[in-house]
Amino acid sequence: MPISKGVLAFARFSLYGIAIVMIPFYLIRHFVYPSNPPATIAQPAPTSPMNPHFAARLDAAKKLFEDGQYADALAAYLEVDKAFPQLNDAEYQALKEARLQIAHAYESSGDSASASKTYVAIVSCALRGAKHLSEANDWDKALPRAMDAEQYSHHIEENQRLVIDRAMDAVVTAQRGACNNSDALLEQQHLVDYLESSGDRDDLLAKAYANLGAIYVDTQQWDNGEQALIRAGEICSLEENRRHSAEADYDKNFVDYQLVSLYLHSGKTDLGLAKAEEYYAKYHDSDTTSSYRYRSADFASLGVALARQAHQPDAINTWQGRMR
Repeated sequence: MPISKGVLAFARFSLYGIAIVMIPFYLIRHFVYPSNPPATIAQPAPTSPMNPHFAARLDAAKKLFEDGQYADALAAYLEVDKAFPQLNDAEYQALKEARLQIAHAYESSGDSASASKTYVAIVSCALRGAKHLSEANDWDKALPRAMDAEQYSHHIEENQRLVIDRAMDAVVTAQRGACNNSDALLEQQHLVDYLESSGDRDDLLAKAYANLGAIYVDTQQWDNGEQALIRAGEICSLEENRRHSAEADYDKNFVDYQLVSLYLHSGKTDLGLAKAEEYYAKYHDSDTTSSYRYRSADFASLGVALARQAHQPDAINTWQGRMR
């Protein structure tokens, strides 16, 4: 199984899957950018007109803002957002700009908490749109919304770390979908650097390293991919991380399989066979009691492929027996 396809299963780590708890304004965890946020990329010209019902409700909410009723306007915009969950470009842009007016008004008055809530709504809407467009393989439209999420997330005052992870993951997803691996690699490395700088060794950092490894593998940068996957596995194995994440062992199982697969596809058969042996024994004992994605038979299958690549008939027979 090629690692480039296997990484799609890394939904456990969430390929940006919006793990945002929704409270009144979609309570999102977020981070403050370690450097200047990226400039907003040019938005494409709207190709579809706004739904008349959307436009009417948006105008009503704008009237509340013009009357100085910011909280009511923000709540009205949220209701518009809920009523029209899939926005075209014109609708998305209009709703974003309307919310930005409220955010700027709150910032001007020194009410940073209310401004933060407004940015939460902006980022939530951007991420939801990016996810929908990515699922439709509409990468050119998904990328601007993901970049909006990344840009505006640094204005949110709580849980910065998770939201930047989600936003940058959304950017990487769109870039990879558009086969722009060079930009995706830079963005993913930026995410890894940011998460490392926070000092937390958790599932977010493990996921970031695993996805970095996947991009390196897609571009056949085997040594860099190996280092990234090894680092992901080390973080999954940390006792502190295992105490806080119920999925740490599951994630480690995933990374172990991807690492052996990397050795197979990069021609490092001796190292691959050694790791296949190690992980076969490790997961064989838990085959009947765990819900790991990859069981000992899966590692045995890799062992067969590695043994064939190494032209070792005895090893082929051994691994085939283990598969059974």
